[in-house]
Amino acid sequence: MGGFSGVGAIDALAIASEVQVIPHAFGSAIRLAATLQWLATIPDKALNRLPAYLEVDVMENALRTDLTSTPLELEGGFVRVPDLPGLGIELDEHALRRYISGQTLVVG
Repeated sequence: MGGFSGVGAIDALAIASEVQVIPHAFGSAIRLAATLQWLATIPDKALNRLPAYLEVDVMENALRTDLTSTPLELEGGFVRVPDLPGLGIELDEHALRRYISGQTLVVG
């Protein structure tokens, strides 16, 4: 989507058109954290006071669950916006090194 600048343009268009944006976050914990941070910036008026919707892959996905020290988990249909500095997550450097070295097989 062009990063945060790209989705900002999408937000502006959606607000002007009075439609809700519903992103899809498939892939790694980094993408999910970035998407959650973006959703947290959308003004309430753009959502017509509805909750922000996010389509999330709930299948087993080590890139989503193993790359962070504390996985971003679905709880009662909600995912909490992480609140650490930056994207709000802390990468698990050991897991990251395994992926970089090719010791971990990624399926999908």
